[in-house]
Amino acid sequence: MARELYTPDTIVNLTSESDALLYTYSYTETVVLTVINPLILIVGLFGNFAFHFMIVRVRRMWTDINIYLASLSVTAVVLLVVRVSSSLARYKASPVPGDSISFGPAGCTAVFLLIDICDWASFAFAATVMNVLYLATCRPHLFRRLRGKKRAGITTACVWIVSIGIGLCFLPAWWDFVWYGLMWPDQERYQDYPELIGVCSTSVDWLIITHDLIQSTMFFISAVASFVIFLVILITLRKQFQSVGPSPGADAGYRQRATTQTTKRRKDRSRVARMIAMTTLAFFVLPMPYECTVFARSIVKLTGNSVLNDEQYKDLLFASTTLMNVTPAICPYIYVLSNPGYRSALVEAFTKKCGSRNSRFVVRGGEMSTLAK
Repeated sequence: MARELYTPDTIVNLTSESDALLYTYSYTETVVLTVINPLILIVGLFGNFAFHFMIVRVRRMWTDINIYLASLSVTAVVLLVVRVSSSLARYKASPVPGDSISFGPAGCTAVFLLIDICDWASFAFAATVMNVLYLATCRPHLFRRLRGKKRAGITTACVWIVSIGIGLCFLPAWWDFVWYGLMWPDQERYQDYPELIGVCSTSVDWLIITHDLIQSTMFFISAVASFVIFLVILITLRKQFQSVGPSPGADAGYRQRATTQTTKRRKDRSRVARMIAMTTLAFFVLPMPYECTVFARSIVKLTGNSVLNDEQYKDLLFASTTLMNVTPAICPYIYVLSNPGYRSALVEAFTKKCGSRNSRFVVRGGEMSTLAK
């Protein structure tokens, strides 16, 4: 798209050096965009594709929760590819952050729409996973009655349909392509900087404010609910395993077997708690700074009162966005590192002939596995 064919909608005076720096890439941003983000993308793609390969090859992994985790992994792949590739493409095409002239109005809108749809879907699938963990641990009888691959497939389809619908509803927030004319300082380093840039924007500010507030609020609600579920699961596991143990009048052989069983179940409790804690960390703690920043930005737009200056806000948004990109990249590794069932299935997927229905993992009594059917 030739810049000289368009006239600016707004002129931005950047003749002050401090103002011009807000429209240029810093050294840290350059390193993150060209080195860190591509590394995150490679690590994330390898982990997510390996996770999908494991589920496809190992028959016993075709379970309810793994259907949701596989769908969550799909959103992770799309978010990683779109976010990292689009930011790198912008960096290569223009020295001005946010300049989307290389995408054009259609490409810019498509990028934001894909990210928006996958963001909503990832929230829903993360909440669904936590709900399944709760039912498997605290309501095993209800879990057995509600489980089933058909039900999981219908739930997954509904989540995608609703997420696409929400994304399309907020599509007008991204389809207005605004041209900005930039007046740079009279210095040699800015001689080759573009005087005209294109930015994907909205024609009505209230729409993007509404979008950000709703999305951030839903994220906070999901985070609080997941934290409460995490505590309830820990309390339930503690009660279940404390009730197991040898009776004082039992014979020595029985007491030894009961003690061994109790020790095993305590290890199971620690493993389950560890996986839930790490999953909660990845799903909600790492994206929290970004969601807080977006929420604060919306409040600033509504009230006009800001605690941070433009440069501080730019740095905070960039750092929180980078941290958020880590989430979809590390989730598959968390599943494998925290659960021996996933580790054995992963080894089996890459080393053995798969398809057997044997050696399946189940939820029974005080024992909980996220591989439950």
